[in-house]
Amino acid sequence: MELGKHDKVMYIRRNDGTKKGVMVATVEDKKVHIGFSLCCKSDSFDQELGKAIAFKRAPKFDDRVARHVTLKQKKSRNVLVSQVISELVPDSIHNDVKEFSRRCVKYYKDKTLPKWLDAIQL
Repeated sequence: MELGKHDKVMYIRRNDGTKKGVMVATVEDKKVHIGFSLCCKSDSFDQELGKAIAFKRAPKFDDRVARHVTLKQKKSRNVLVSQVISELVPDSIHNDVKEFSRRCVKYYKDKTLPKWLDAIQL
């Protein structure tokens, strides 16, 4: 898979150092999209497949967050985006998401970042 000029990739690793997933950032119309993919414990990590899945998911993640916030607001008025993010992102990669998001904030200064980045307390 060929990376675009402004695409960023970070591999997510298990405690033993082996790769278990990938986070990506891509730009579309000056808007940054962040996505990730993880393999389950029984799978072996495929770098190209992982990147392809993460890039495909990236533009959809913002919509997914917004949709979950809207659904939760119907049940409770006090819904924090951070609560939704913690439900959509596996616990095992919360720190990876924060680290990658910090990198994106620094790198993509002239681009529009996802609104949900504010909620994860960089």
